[in-house]
Amino acid sequence: MLKFFAFFDLEKLKKIFTALLLERSILVVSKDLENLTSCGLSFEHFLYPLEWLHTFVPIVPEHIDPHVFYQPFPFIYGTHPCIYEKLNKFQLENVLILLVDERKVLYGDRDKLPVQISEHLTKKLEFFGQNLSFDHDSHLSSTSINKSRINTNNLLATGSIRPFVDCVLMVLDNYREYILFDYEKNDYRLNEVAYFKLKGVYSERDANSNSQKYNSNENEFYHEFRITQSFEEVNK
Repeated sequence: MLKFFAFFDLEKLKKIFTALLLERSILVVSKDLENLTSCGLSFEHFLYPLEWLHTFVPIVPEHIDPHVFYQPFPFIYGTHPCIYEKLNKFQLENVLILLVDERKVLYGDRDKLPVQISEHLTKKLEFFGQNLSFDHDSHLSSTSINKSRINTNNLLATGSIRPFVDCVLMVLDNYREYILFDYEKNDYRLNEVAYFKLKGVYSERDANSNSQKYNSNENEFYHEFRITQSFEEVNK
């Protein structure tokens, strides 16, 4: 996990985190197969306690049909640049692309975190960065690489993913307040009006809502998060 922090700065990490929360497709590109695996496995820690429930292929084989990269469903793929260079970039505009070797993130400006969550993550990651000794432009030591392989509980203890866990919990906060028991169906269901009211955004089902008084970014984020599969699983 610590190795992943050496690849991207704060703003890029926030883009990646937002894409994961909203279940956007992500394509990781690197010549180093270990980097592909390291990045891919780091994503599950970013989302904890949520899970990525869609297609995940850390290293896509070279003989794969390129059409798999243009599918409408969410995916996380890791691939070598020789495969990436052959892809139709116009068909990847809705895919977050991580060019690991160049330390670049493409097409990551579509989604934004809610202001409060973004500020919290920025503050915590800046503090973590000041207390983490690595050089973005150098190879990591074997000690750092070994640290990147420790499990989620250890990462929580060391604090490296704690900022992301905090933000996931901020997104989910008080979720029991908008889960109701449906006696007719004998099952629990989401009360969307209560959910969006709790988040301070308007519900499309609320005819009396005035969208002008709500932050459009906050509204779009929570409406998008509402339809993710990981959110559906939380509320089952």
